Amino acid sequence: MQKQKTIAKWLAVILLVTIAIACYIALDAIMPKESDNIQNIAGADNENPTQTTAPSPSAIYSTFPRKCESVNNLKVAHVGGEQEDAVIDTIYCFEKNLIIFKSSSTQYDVRECGIYIAVFDCNTLEKTIKICDVFNEYLCSVQTKKGLLIAVKNSQNTNLFLFDENLNVVCENTLSDQTILSLCQTQHETTAFVYSENKLRAISIDNSLNVTGNNFVLKKENLSIFKTIILQDKILLFCNANDGLLLANYSHNNGFTVCFCDDKTTIVQVMP
Repeated sequence: MQKQKTIAKWLAVILLVTIAIACYIALDAIMPKESDNIQNIAGADNENPTQTTAPSPSAIYSTFPRKCESVNNLKVAHVGGEQEDAVIDTIYCFEKNLIIFKSSSTQYDVRECGIYIAVFDCNTLEKTIKICDVFNEYLCSVQTKKGLLIAVKNSQNTNLFLFDENLNVVCENTLSDQTILSLCQTQHETTAFVYSENKLRAISIDNSLNVTGNNFVLKKENLSIFKTIILQDKILLFCNANDGLLLANYSHNNGFTVCFCDDKTTIVQVMP
């Protein structure tokens, strides 16, 4: 009788081990492999040696395009990953809505930490495109005659990227020791306002992102551009500075002209 009980116990142990092995094989078969998903990963074709967080081997990635969801009779479109995500800017360009966002995620709609473009066509998220890593700061952007121009800055340089209609980078350039405060597209050229050593300057950017400048300056401590408005052949600059606000205009031939200033005042809204 004791021998029969011992045999029964061993049979039970063997059965449990067999079930555990079968479950492991089945789970391994249904879990997605990284190689099977690589074509759907945002930024997978951009090698980035400076990424701060490596994706997990078991990470889950989105498949694009993705239609919006219906929530309480509302159409809801979203983008992001499993960690912190923040919207930086919104642009309407190439007849699409573009969301510039920063992400510390390594799953779902992104593969690496960085700054991205989310491309929405109506209520469908078509794809996400990595602009740069998290060590950069997004500055500004403008649609030019040749595409979408985006400026970002790291601890050493300001970098310019020109994206075509398919949002592929077709041109790049680097500016040293200059921070771009604003980009403007006039009828004839793209103008960037750069700031360094408490001096505001204007530079012209051509279709190949070659940069030319002049000697006109507007000197002001801790100046920031709140808004720019193009008016005929001039660009109106609404600025905040240490000692208050100022309104200036800029023209290629005459440089900067201060039209109005007000001490101890800050611009909070501009409505043309």
